[in-house]
Amino acid sequence: MKTFALRLHPDQDLKEELIRFTKENNIAAGFILSCVGSVKRATLRMADENIVRAFPKKFEIVSLVGTLSQDDVHIHISLSDEEGNVIGGHLKEGCPVLRPR
Repeated sequence: MKTFALRLHPDQDLKEELIRFTKENNIAAGFILSCVGSVKRATLRMADENIVRAFPKKFEIVSLVGTLSQDDVHIHISLSDEEGNVIGGHLKEGCPVLRPR
């Protein structure tokens, strides 16, 4: 097993960068071990639905799990707001990384 560490920068889109990294490193059957960070806003596809929802506020990433391949990535994300409320779903484009504090 080969392990990579990836650090994203402010305003990079989380899903787009994971796709780019997967392709650049020719990852055929990868998975996410862990993630720490936050996003400026979130765009998620709701569970077992074709509904995509935008959430226009900052969130802390509390969980990021999924698979990475040359064909696509399949990633689930859980996010916490400033009051500790948690939302989750399938990660879509539209989740820009927030600057570190």
